[in-house]
Amino acid sequence: MKQSQLIRFRLHSVVGIGFFFAYLMYFFFNGSVLDKLLESYSKSAWIYLLCAMGAHFTGLIVSNYYIKNIKNAKQVMVLSMLICLVANGIFFFYPVFHWGIVFVVSFFAIGGAIKSWGYILRVHEKRKQRLKSCAYVLILANLLTIVIEWISKIIPSPFKYILGIACILIGVVFVSLLETEPSKNVFKSEIKCPELYRKSLMLLILFTFTISGISGLMFQVINPSHLNIKNTVSWHGALSYALIILLLYILPPKVRRYHFLHLGFIMIIAAFISFLFREMGKAEFLVLGMLISAALGIFDLFLWSVLGDMLDYADKSSLALGIIITMKVLGGLFGELLGITVSSVGLDKAYITVIALCGVCISLFLLPQLNSVLILLLKDHPYLAYYNNDSGSNVVSLDLNAAIVDNLLTERECEVFHLLLQGKSNREIAETMFISENTVKTHVKNIFRKYKVSSRMELVNAVLNKTS
Repeated sequence: MKQSQLIRFRLHSVVGIGFFFAYLMYFFFNGSVLDKLLESYSKSAWIYLLCAMGAHFTGLIVSNYYIKNIKNAKQVMVLSMLICLVANGIFFFYPVFHWGIVFVVSFFAIGGAIKSWGYILRVHEKRKQRLKSCAYVLILANLLTIVIEWISKIIPSPFKYILGIACILIGVVFVSLLETEPSKNVFKSEIKCPELYRKSLMLLILFTFTISGISGLMFQVINPSHLNIKNTVSWHGALSYALIILLLYILPPKVRRYHFLHLGFIMIIAAFISFLFREMGKAEFLVLGMLISAALGIFDLFLWSVLGDMLDYADKSSLALGIIITMKVLGGLFGELLGITVSSVGLDKAYITVIALCGVCISLFLLPQLNSVLILLLKDHPYLAYYNNDSGSNVVSLDLNAAIVDNLLTERECEVFHLLLQGKSNREIAETMFISENTVKTHVKNIFRKYKVSSRMELVNAVLNKTS
Protein backbone atom coordinates (compact mmCIF):
# COMPACT_ATOMS: atom_id res chain seq x y z
CA MET A 1 0.00 0.00 0.00
CA LYS A 2 1.06 3.59 -0.61
CA GLN A 3 1.47 5.95 2.35
CA SER A 4 -1.82 7.73 1.57
CA GLN A 5 -3.62 4.38 1.44
CA LEU A 6 -2.12 3.34 4.78
CA ILE A 7 -3.26 6.58 6.41
CA ARG A 8 -6.76 6.15 4.99
CA PHE A 9 -6.84 2.51 6.10
CA ARG A 10 -5.72 3.49 9.62
CA LEU A 11 -8.38 6.23 9.79
CA HIS A 12 -11.16 3.85 8.78
CA SER A 13 -10.08 1.10 11.19
CA VAL A 14 -9.58 3.46 14.17
CA VAL A 15 -12.90 5.28 13.65
CA GLY A 16 -14.78 2.04 12.97
CA ILE A 17 -13.55 0.20 16.05
CA GLY A 18 -13.67 3.43 18.10
CA PHE A 19 -17.40 3.85 17.50
CA PHE A 20 -17.98 0.16 18.17
CA PHE A 21 -16.10 0.39 21.48
CA ALA A 22 -18.12 3.50 22.35
CA TYR A 23 -21.30 1.44 21.87
CA LEU A 24 -19.94 -1.31 24.14
CA MET A 25 -18.94 1.18 26.83
CA TYR A 26 -22.23 3.05 26.65
CA PHE A 27 -24.55 0.06 26.56
CA PHE A 28 -22.76 -2.50 28.74
CA PHE A 29 -20.34 -0.63 30.99
CA ASN A 30 -19.84 3.12 31.64
CA GLY A 31 -23.28 4.18 30.48
CA SER A 32 -24.96 1.44 32.52
CA VAL A 33 -27.80 1.22 29.97
CA LEU A 34 -27.91 -2.53 30.41
CA ASP A 35 -27.94 -2.27 34.21
CA LYS A 36 -30.82 0.19 34.14
CA LEU A 37 -32.72 -1.89 31.62
CA LEU A 38 -32.41 -5.08 33.67
CA GLU A 39 -33.13 -3.20 36.89
CA SER A 40 -36.40 -1.93 35.44
CA TYR A 41 -37.46 -5.57 35.02
CA SER A 42 -35.98 -6.65 38.39
CA LYS A 43 -33.31 -8.72 36.66
CA SER A 44 -29.64 -9.08 37.65
CA ALA A 45 -26.90 -8.39 35.10
CA TRP A 46 -24.31 -10.63 36.76
CA ILE A 47 -25.40 -13.96 35.27
CA TYR A 48 -25.91 -12.39 31.85
CA LEU A 49 -22.43 -10.81 31.82
CA LEU A 50 -20.63 -13.90 33.11
CA CYS A 51 -22.22 -16.02 30.37
CA ALA A 52 -21.36 -13.26 27.90
CA MET A 53 -17.67 -13.38 28.87
CA GLY A 54 -17.58 -17.11 28.19
CA ALA A 55 -19.18 -16.53 24.79
CA HIS A 56 -16.72 -13.69 24.10
CA PHE A 57 -13.74 -15.95 24.76
CA THR A 58 -15.25 -18.67 22.57
CA GLY A 59 -15.73 -16.16 19.77
CA LEU A 60 -12.05 -15.22 19.98
CA ILE A 61 -10.94 -18.80 19.58
CA VAL A 62 -13.38 -19.76 16.82
CA SER A 63 -12.73 -16.65 14.70
CA ASN A 64 -8.99 -17.34 14.92
CA TYR A 65 -9.49 -20.36 12.61
CA TYR A 66 -11.34 -18.31 9.98
CA ILE A 67 -9.40 -15.04 9.84
CA LYS A 68 -6.47 -15.60 7.47
CA ASN A 69 -6.31 -12.26 5.65
CA ILE A 70 -7.62 -8.69 5.74
CA LYS A 71 -10.71 -9.63 3.74
CA ASN A 72 -11.68 -12.25 6.33
CA ALA A 73 -11.03 -9.80 9.18
CA LYS A 74 -13.22 -7.17 7.52
CA GLN A 75 -16.04 -9.69 6.94
CA VAL A 76 -15.98 -10.88 10.55
CA MET A 77 -15.91 -7.33 11.91
CA VAL A 78 -18.85 -6.16 9.80
CA LEU A 79 -20.88 -9.29 10.57
CA SER A 80 -20.15 -8.92 14.29
CA MET A 81 -21.34 -5.32 14.32
CA LEU A 82 -24.52 -6.22 12.44
CA ILE A 83 -25.26 -9.00 14.96
CA CYS A 84 -24.86 -6.45 17.79
CA LEU A 85 -27.16 -4.10 15.87
CA VAL A 86 -29.91 -6.74 15.76
CA ALA A 87 -29.31 -7.63 19.41
CA ASN A 88 -29.65 -4.00 20.44
CA GLY A 89 -33.14 -3.96 18.88
CA ILE A 90 -34.21 -7.16 20.67
CA PHE A 91 -33.52 -5.52 24.05
CA PHE A 92 -36.64 -3.39 23.48
CA PHE A 93 -38.75 -6.44 24.30
CA TYR A 94 -39.58 -7.87 27.70
CA PRO A 95 -36.66 -10.00 29.05
CA VAL A 96 -37.42 -13.66 28.67
CA PHE A 97 -35.17 -16.59 27.89
CA HIS A 98 -34.26 -15.18 24.47
CA TRP A 99 -32.33 -12.35 26.17
CA GLY A 100 -29.80 -14.88 27.41
CA ILE A 101 -29.41 -16.24 23.89
CA VAL A 102 -28.96 -12.71 22.54
CA PHE A 103 -26.24 -12.01 25.10
CA VAL A 104 -24.32 -15.16 24.21
CA VAL A 105 -24.59 -14.58 20.45
CA SER A 106 -23.70 -10.87 20.61
CA PHE A 107 -20.65 -11.38 22.84
CA PHE A 108 -19.55 -14.29 20.66
CA ALA A 109 -19.64 -11.79 17.79
CA ILE A 110 -17.80 -9.17 19.84
CA GLY A 111 -15.02 -11.71 20.37
CA GLY A 112 -14.74 -12.07 16.61
CA ALA A 113 -14.60 -8.28 16.16
CA ILE A 114 -11.78 -7.94 18.71
CA LYS A 115 -9.84 -10.77 17.05
CA SER A 116 -10.30 -9.06 13.68
CA TRP A 117 -8.97 -5.75 14.94
CA GLY A 118 -5.99 -7.52 16.51
CA TYR A 119 -5.25 -9.12 13.15
CA ILE A 120 -5.49 -5.76 11.38
CA LEU A 121 -3.11 -4.20 13.90
CA ARG A 122 -0.63 -7.02 13.46
CA VAL A 123 -0.65 -7.07 9.66
CA HIS A 124 -1.17 -3.44 8.68
CA GLU A 125 0.49 -1.46 11.45
CA LYS A 126 4.21 -1.26 12.05
CA ARG A 127 5.25 -1.89 15.63
CA LYS A 128 5.90 1.75 16.55
CA GLN A 129 2.56 2.82 15.04
CA ARG A 130 0.47 0.42 17.14
CA LEU A 131 0.85 2.50 20.31
CA LYS A 132 -0.59 5.49 18.42
CA SER A 133 -3.47 3.45 16.99
CA CYS A 134 -4.37 2.06 20.43
CA ALA A 135 -4.26 5.59 21.87
CA TYR A 136 -6.50 6.90 19.08
CA VAL A 137 -9.10 4.18 19.69
CA LEU A 138 -9.13 4.64 23.49
CA ILE A 139 -9.38 8.43 23.24
CA LEU A 140 -12.09 8.35 20.57
CA ALA A 141 -14.18 5.75 22.38
CA ASN A 142 -14.10 7.66 25.68
CA LEU A 143 -14.82 11.06 24.10
CA LEU A 144 -17.75 9.51 22.24
CA THR A 145 -18.99 8.04 25.52
CA ILE A 146 -18.97 11.54 27.04
CA VAL A 147 -20.94 12.95 24.10
CA ILE A 148 -23.44 10.09 24.19
CA GLU A 149 -23.91 10.48 27.95
CA TRP A 150 -24.61 14.20 27.47
CA ILE A 151 -27.08 13.62 24.62
CA SER A 152 -28.85 10.85 26.56
CA LYS A 153 -29.73 13.36 29.29
CA ILE A 154 -31.68 15.64 26.94
CA ILE A 155 -33.61 13.10 24.87
CA PRO A 156 -36.57 10.91 25.87
CA SER A 157 -35.74 7.53 27.37
CA PRO A 158 -36.89 5.32 24.44
CA PHE A 159 -34.53 7.15 22.08
CA LYS A 160 -31.45 6.38 24.19
CA TYR A 161 -31.19 2.97 22.55
CA ILE A 162 -30.96 4.70 19.18
CA LEU A 163 -27.62 6.20 20.26
CA GLY A 164 -26.14 2.72 20.53
CA ILE A 165 -27.60 1.79 17.14
CA ALA A 166 -26.08 4.95 15.62
CA CYS A 167 -22.63 4.07 16.97
CA ILE A 168 -22.82 0.58 15.47
CA LEU A 169 -24.01 1.86 12.10
CA ILE A 170 -21.20 4.43 11.88
CA GLY A 171 -18.73 1.71 12.85
CA VAL A 172 -20.08 -0.57 10.11
CA VAL A 173 -19.76 2.19 7.51
CA PHE A 174 -16.10 2.90 8.32
CA VAL A 175 -15.11 -0.77 8.57
CA SER A 176 -16.82 -1.40 5.22
CA LEU A 177 -14.50 1.21 3.70
CA LEU A 178 -11.39 -0.78 4.65
CA GLU A 179 -9.34 -1.78 1.63
CA THR A 180 -8.56 -5.47 1.39
CA GLU A 181 -5.37 -5.10 -0.63
CA PRO A 182 -2.67 -7.32 0.89
CA SER A 183 -0.17 -5.45 3.06
CA LYS A 184 3.59 -5.57 2.56
CA ASN A 185 3.92 -5.77 6.32
CA VAL A 186 3.69 -9.58 6.15
CA PHE A 187 3.67 -11.18 9.57
CA LYS A 188 6.66 -13.29 10.45
CA SER A 189 6.96 -14.80 13.89
CA GLU A 190 10.23 -13.63 15.45
CA ILE A 191 10.04 -15.31 18.81
CA LYS A 192 12.14 -18.39 19.41
CA CYS A 193 11.04 -18.76 23.00
CA PRO A 194 7.29 -19.43 23.33
CA GLU A 195 7.74 -20.03 27.06
CA LEU A 196 8.78 -16.41 27.51
CA TYR A 197 5.72 -15.22 25.58
CA ARG A 198 3.38 -17.38 27.65
CA LYS A 199 4.91 -16.19 30.91
CA SER A 200 4.56 -12.56 29.80
CA LEU A 201 0.92 -13.11 28.87
CA MET A 202 0.12 -14.83 32.18
CA LEU A 203 1.64 -11.94 34.15
CA LEU A 204 -0.29 -9.44 32.01
CA ILE A 205 -3.52 -11.32 32.73
CA LEU A 206 -2.89 -11.30 36.48
CA PHE A 207 -1.89 -7.63 36.43
CA THR A 208 -4.97 -6.66 34.38
CA PHE A 209 -7.37 -8.62 36.59
CA THR A 210 -5.92 -7.08 39.77
CA ILE A 211 -5.95 -3.50 38.52
CA SER A 212 -9.49 -3.89 37.15
CA GLY A 213 -10.63 -5.43 40.42
CA ILE A 214 -9.30 -2.43 42.36
CA SER A 215 -11.07 0.00 40.03
CA GLY A 216 -14.32 -2.00 40.18
CA LEU A 217 -14.23 -1.92 43.98
CA MET A 218 -13.51 1.79 44.06
CA PHE A 219 -16.22 2.74 41.56
CA GLN A 220 -18.72 0.74 43.59
CA VAL A 221 -17.93 2.51 46.86
CA ILE A 222 -17.59 6.03 45.37
CA ASN A 223 -21.08 5.96 43.85
CA PRO A 224 -23.33 6.19 46.91
CA SER A 225 -26.96 5.90 45.87
CA HIS A 226 -28.11 8.78 48.07
CA LEU A 227 -26.01 11.27 46.07
CA ASN A 228 -27.26 10.05 42.66
CA ILE A 229 -23.96 10.87 40.91
CA LYS A 230 -23.15 7.64 39.04
CA ASN A 231 -23.65 9.15 35.58
CA THR A 232 -21.72 12.29 36.52
CA VAL A 233 -18.81 10.25 37.85
CA SER A 234 -18.92 8.16 34.69
CA TRP A 235 -18.50 10.98 32.19
CA HIS A 236 -16.03 12.93 34.35
CA GLY A 237 -14.02 9.71 34.60
CA ALA A 238 -14.15 9.18 30.83
CA LEU A 239 -12.84 12.72 30.33
CA SER A 240 -9.88 12.28 32.71
CA TYR A 241 -9.19 8.87 31.14
CA ALA A 242 -9.04 10.37 27.63
CA LEU A 243 -6.94 13.37 28.73
CA ILE A 244 -4.23 11.27 30.42
CA ILE A 245 -3.98 9.03 27.34
CA LEU A 246 -3.72 12.13 25.13
CA LEU A 247 -0.93 13.44 27.38
CA LEU A 248 0.98 10.16 27.15
CA TYR A 249 0.49 10.13 23.40
CA ILE A 250 1.88 13.62 22.75
CA LEU A 251 4.95 13.10 24.94
CA PRO A 252 8.23 12.93 22.95
CA PRO A 253 9.37 9.34 22.28
CA LYS A 254 12.49 9.84 24.42
CA VAL A 255 10.46 10.60 27.55
CA ARG A 256 10.46 7.64 29.92
CA ARG A 257 6.87 6.62 30.61
CA TYR A 258 7.66 4.29 33.47
CA HIS A 259 7.20 7.26 35.81
CA PHE A 260 3.53 7.35 34.82
CA LEU A 261 3.03 3.75 35.95
CA HIS A 262 4.23 4.85 39.38
CA LEU A 263 1.98 7.91 39.12
CA GLY A 264 -0.98 5.61 38.41
CA PHE A 265 -0.37 3.71 41.64
CA ILE A 266 0.03 6.98 43.55
CA MET A 267 -3.35 8.15 42.20
CA ILE A 268 -5.06 4.94 43.32
CA ILE A 269 -3.46 5.04 46.77
CA ALA A 270 -4.29 8.74 47.17
CA ALA A 271 -7.92 8.06 46.22
CA PHE A 272 -8.35 5.34 48.84
CA ILE A 273 -6.49 7.25 51.56
CA SER A 274 -8.73 10.27 50.89
CA PHE A 275 -11.76 8.00 51.02
CA LEU A 276 -10.60 6.78 54.44
CA PHE A 277 -9.79 10.08 56.12
CA ARG A 278 -12.10 12.68 54.55
CA GLU A 279 -15.82 13.30 54.81
CA MET A 280 -17.06 12.64 51.31
CA GLY A 281 -19.46 14.91 49.49
CA LYS A 282 -20.42 15.06 45.82
CA ALA A 283 -17.32 17.04 44.76
CA GLU A 284 -14.97 14.71 46.64
CA PHE A 285 -16.52 11.62 45.06
CA LEU A 286 -16.16 13.17 41.60
CA VAL A 287 -12.46 13.88 42.21
CA LEU A 288 -11.89 10.32 43.40
CA GLY A 289 -13.61 8.97 40.30
CA MET A 290 -11.43 11.11 38.05
CA LEU A 291 -8.26 9.97 39.86
CA ILE A 292 -9.14 6.31 39.46
CA SER A 293 -10.11 6.79 35.81
CA ALA A 294 -6.87 8.63 35.02
CA ALA A 295 -4.88 5.83 36.66
CA LEU A 296 -6.83 3.29 34.58
CA GLY A 297 -5.98 5.29 31.45
CA ILE A 298 -2.27 4.99 32.25
CA PHE A 299 -2.46 1.26 32.86
CA ASP A 300 -4.74 0.59 29.88
CA LEU A 301 -2.40 2.34 27.44
CA PHE A 302 0.52 0.44 28.95
CA LEU A 303 -1.29 -2.88 28.54
CA TRP A 304 -2.62 -2.18 25.06
CA SER A 305 0.72 -0.90 23.76
CA VAL A 306 2.58 -3.91 25.21
CA LEU A 307 0.03 -6.24 23.62
CA GLY A 308 0.41 -4.36 20.35
CA ASP A 309 4.15 -5.01 20.35
CA MET A 310 3.61 -8.65 21.36
CA LEU A 311 1.56 -9.21 18.19
CA ASP A 312 4.86 -9.85 16.39
CA TYR A 313 5.84 -12.72 18.62
CA ALA A 314 3.30 -15.53 18.17
CA ASP A 315 0.95 -16.79 15.46
CA LYS A 316 -2.15 -16.46 17.66
CA SER A 317 -1.04 -13.35 19.52
CA SER A 318 -4.08 -11.29 18.47
CA LEU A 319 -6.09 -13.57 20.76
CA ALA A 320 -4.21 -11.91 23.62
CA LEU A 321 -6.09 -8.65 22.97
CA GLY A 322 -9.41 -10.35 23.56
CA ILE A 323 -8.13 -12.35 26.52
CA ILE A 324 -6.91 -9.19 28.26
CA ILE A 325 -10.23 -7.45 27.57
CA THR A 326 -12.03 -10.46 29.06
CA MET A 327 -9.84 -10.34 32.16
CA LYS A 328 -10.41 -6.59 32.41
CA VAL A 329 -14.18 -7.06 32.43
CA LEU A 330 -14.08 -10.02 34.83
CA GLY A 331 -11.74 -8.11 37.15
CA GLY A 332 -14.10 -5.14 37.14
CA LEU A 333 -17.09 -7.38 37.84
CA PHE A 334 -15.21 -9.07 40.69
CA GLY A 335 -14.33 -5.68 42.18
CA GLU A 336 -17.93 -4.47 41.91
CA LEU A 337 -19.22 -7.66 43.52
CA LEU A 338 -16.69 -7.25 46.30
CA GLY A 339 -17.78 -3.63 46.75
CA ILE A 340 -21.45 -4.60 46.90
CA THR A 341 -20.63 -7.30 49.46
CA VAL A 342 -18.61 -5.08 51.79
CA SER A 343 -21.18 -2.30 51.51
CA SER A 344 -24.11 -4.61 52.25
CA VAL A 345 -22.52 -5.96 55.43
CA GLY A 346 -21.74 -2.42 56.59
CA LEU A 347 -17.96 -2.71 56.81
CA ASP A 348 -16.09 0.36 57.99
CA LYS A 349 -14.24 2.45 55.38
CA ALA A 350 -10.94 1.34 56.89
CA TYR A 351 -11.62 -2.29 55.93
CA ILE A 352 -12.51 -1.29 52.37
CA THR A 353 -9.31 0.75 52.12
CA VAL A 354 -7.21 -2.15 53.42
CA ILE A 355 -8.77 -4.52 50.86
CA ALA A 356 -8.00 -2.06 48.06
CA LEU A 357 -4.44 -1.44 49.23
CA CYS A 358 -3.86 -5.21 49.34
CA GLY A 359 -4.79 -5.22 45.65
CA VAL A 360 -2.34 -2.37 45.03
CA CYS A 361 0.41 -4.33 46.80
CA ILE A 362 -0.27 -7.35 44.60
CA SER A 363 -0.06 -5.15 41.50
CA LEU A 364 3.19 -3.57 42.70
CA PHE A 365 4.56 -7.05 43.29
CA LEU A 366 3.58 -8.17 39.78
CA LEU A 367 4.91 -5.09 37.94
CA PRO A 368 8.69 -5.70 38.42
CA GLN A 369 8.25 -9.35 37.48
CA LEU A 370 6.28 -8.34 34.41
CA ASN A 371 8.99 -5.90 33.37
CA SER A 372 11.83 -8.36 34.00
CA VAL A 373 10.19 -10.74 31.51
CA LEU A 374 9.05 -8.12 28.99
CA ILE A 375 12.51 -6.54 28.64
CA LEU A 376 13.69 -9.86 27.26
CA LEU A 377 10.79 -10.02 24.82
CA LEU A 378 10.38 -6.37 23.78
CA LYS A 379 13.58 -4.47 23.13
CA ASP A 380 12.58 -0.81 22.94
CA HIS A 381 9.09 -0.35 24.35
CA PRO A 382 8.58 3.18 25.77
CA TYR A 383 7.13 1.92 29.05
CA LEU A 384 10.06 -0.45 29.53
CA ALA A 385 12.86 1.96 28.65
CA TYR A 386 13.97 2.41 32.26
CA TYR A 387 14.00 -1.29 33.00
CA ASN A 388 15.67 -2.07 29.70
CA ASN A 389 18.41 0.53 30.12
CA ASP A 390 19.02 0.06 33.80
CA SER A 391 17.51 -2.99 35.44
CA GLY A 392 17.74 -5.20 32.36
CA SER A 393 21.34 -4.16 31.68
CA ASN A 394 22.26 -4.83 35.26
CA VAL A 395 20.88 -8.37 35.02
CA VAL A 396 22.89 -9.05 31.88
CA SER A 397 26.04 -7.34 33.18
CA LEU A 398 26.04 -9.10 36.54
CA ASP A 399 25.60 -12.51 35.04
CA LEU A 400 28.13 -11.92 32.27
CA ASN A 401 30.73 -10.87 34.84
CA ALA A 402 29.98 -13.96 36.89
CA ALA A 403 30.28 -16.16 33.81
CA ILE A 404 33.64 -14.67 32.85
CA VAL A 405 35.06 -14.88 36.39
CA ASP A 406 34.02 -18.52 36.66
CA ASN A 407 35.40 -19.19 33.16
CA LEU A 408 31.98 -20.59 32.38
CA LEU A 409 31.71 -19.04 28.91
CA THR A 410 34.22 -18.11 26.28
CA GLU A 411 34.44 -14.49 25.16
CA ARG A 412 32.48 -15.25 21.99
CA GLU A 413 29.83 -17.16 23.93
CA CYS A 414 29.47 -14.17 26.24
CA GLU A 415 28.62 -11.98 23.25
CA VAL A 416 25.99 -14.47 22.10
CA PHE A 417 24.74 -14.78 25.68
CA HIS A 418 24.25 -11.01 25.93
CA LEU A 419 22.25 -10.92 22.69
CA LEU A 420 20.17 -13.92 23.77
CA LEU A 421 19.09 -12.07 26.90
CA GLN A 422 18.01 -9.14 24.74
CA GLY A 423 15.51 -11.47 23.05
CA LYS A 424 17.25 -11.59 19.67
CA SER A 425 16.67 -14.54 17.34
CA ASN A 426 19.50 -16.65 15.96
CA ARG A 427 19.33 -14.80 12.66
CA GLU A 428 19.50 -11.40 14.36
CA ILE A 429 22.46 -12.52 16.46
CA ALA A 430 24.21 -13.76 13.31
CA GLU A 431 23.63 -10.42 11.57
CA THR A 432 24.83 -8.45 14.60
CA MET A 433 28.02 -10.51 15.07
CA PHE A 434 28.68 -11.05 11.32
CA ILE A 435 28.79 -14.82 11.69
CA SER A 436 26.72 -17.64 10.20
CA GLU A 437 23.47 -18.77 11.75
CA ASN A 438 24.88 -22.29 12.18
CA THR A 439 27.75 -20.85 14.22
CA VAL A 440 25.22 -19.05 16.42
CA LYS A 441 23.33 -22.31 16.93
CA THR A 442 26.55 -23.97 18.04
CA HIS A 443 27.27 -21.20 20.56
CA VAL A 444 23.68 -21.34 21.87
CA LYS A 445 23.93 -25.11 22.25
CA ASN A 446 27.15 -24.73 24.26
CA ILE A 447 25.60 -22.02 26.48
CA PHE A 448 22.59 -24.23 27.19
CA ARG A 449 24.89 -27.13 28.05
CA LYS A 450 27.02 -25.05 30.41
CA TYR A 451 23.97 -23.60 32.15
CA LYS A 452 22.28 -27.00 32.18
CA VAL A 453 19.14 -25.72 30.47
CA SER A 454 17.27 -26.80 27.36
CA SER A 455 15.41 -23.63 26.32
CA ARG A 456 15.72 -19.84 26.34
CA MET A 457 13.04 -19.56 28.99
CA GLU A 458 15.03 -21.82 31.29
CA LEU A 459 18.11 -19.70 30.58
CA VAL A 460 16.18 -16.52 31.47
CA ASN A 461 15.01 -18.09 34.72
CA ALA A 462 18.56 -19.21 35.51
CA VAL A 463 19.82 -15.64 34.98
CA LEU A 464 17.09 -14.07 37.09
CA ASN A 465 17.54 -16.61 39.89
CA LYS A 466 21.31 -16.16 39.88
CA THR A 467 21.21 -12.36 39.98
CA SER A 468 18.47 -12.24 42.62
